[in-house]
Amino acid sequence: MKRLVVLAGPNGSGKSTLFHLVKLAPDFPETYINPDEIVRLEDFAAIPVEAERYHLAMDYAEELRNQALKQSEPLAFETVLSKPACKMQSDKATLSSWCSLRHVIRRSISHA
Repeated sequence: MKRLVVLAGPNGSGKSTLFHLVKLAPDFPETYINPDEIVRLEDFAAIPVEAERYHLAMDYAEELRNQALKQSEPLAFETVLSKPACKMQSDKATLSSWCSLRHVIRRSISHA
């Protein structure tokens, strides 16, 4: 069965920290999409306005998620679910025979 992992939570809640804890699990998808990492790519870093850079990175992340879902690739991604499209992608994949694991973080992970 195709695998979809969605790490959802507000900014600063620990989504990336959780990712780094679980990414080595044998069944964790190889394709991982995170707009915060996309925005640091050379093409995006060259955009001078920070808000525009993040907006374009989120749009690109959505495009990458759509491509992976269409190609039935196992996929993991982070989202704050600020765009309805993220939730719809997750719901659509679940309804089309994907094994969907959603990890919703409601508060910050403590860094001891």
